Amino acid sequence: MRAGANYRRLAFAINDPKAAKPVYEKSLEYFDKAARINDQIGVKDPTPYLSISRTYSQLGEFFAAARNVQKALKFEPTNADIYGQLGIVYFRSRNYEGSRDTLKCALRGCSGEDSCIGRGLDKCYPDLAENPTDIKGLAISPSTIVYYYTYGSVLSALSRKADNRCGDAMQVFSEIRAELNANPEAYADGKQTILTIVQAGEDICKSLAEGDVPTSSVGGETVTSTPEVGIYTSTATPSP
Repeated sequence: MRAGANYRRLAFAINDPKAAKPVYEKSLEYFDKAARINDQIGVKDPTPYLSISRTYSQLGEFFAAARNVQKALKFEPTNADIYGQLGIVYFRSRNYEGSRDTLKCALRGCSGEDSCIGRGLDKCYPDLAENPTDIKGLAISPSTIVYYYTYGSVLSALSRKADNRCGDAMQVFSEIRAELNANPEAYADGKQTILTIVQAGEDICKSLAEGDVPTSSVGGETVTSTPEVGIYTSTATPSP
């Protein structure tokens, strides 16, 4: 695991994607070896699969990333943080509806069929050990706030008059603002980026309430509230 993490860090520092790819692939080899060793000795640990997913995400291969987070969830189907990680992978792959359902489980908790949908299934399959379960939501904190502002962004951007999720979105944005005000030191480096994302979502909901076509400008691009382009992403550099 440490060897895989070191190779991934080395790859992350390489500016040329072509030169970085074989180093990322070396990272994947070590994480895969850890997963296979665990399988051979009967250790059901999601960590190698989450590391594999993170590496695939940095390569932009989100389908493979999602499959590995789903594998991790088979080991810990009640772990809300893994749902959050899966939601971010869905978001980055532009599967916004999937991201919304999964992040809802991560932050607000879920049970029954919703828990299986949160794992990326269309329903529960007891014969495949995909059973309904109870997930307790994550409180907002520096380690979970990315799930919160992503969830709020998705809720607002996918809202329509016939399916308006802005009430939930605005509640999320309110919680984010309260957290930023309560713990300013923890967000000294990223506060403005987070506030930009929050403001964009709030503007969408305000426009929707006024009967306008929601538009805004983030990162120099004009966007509208549609599933393809109405999502606001952080410009922060991902950690290695």
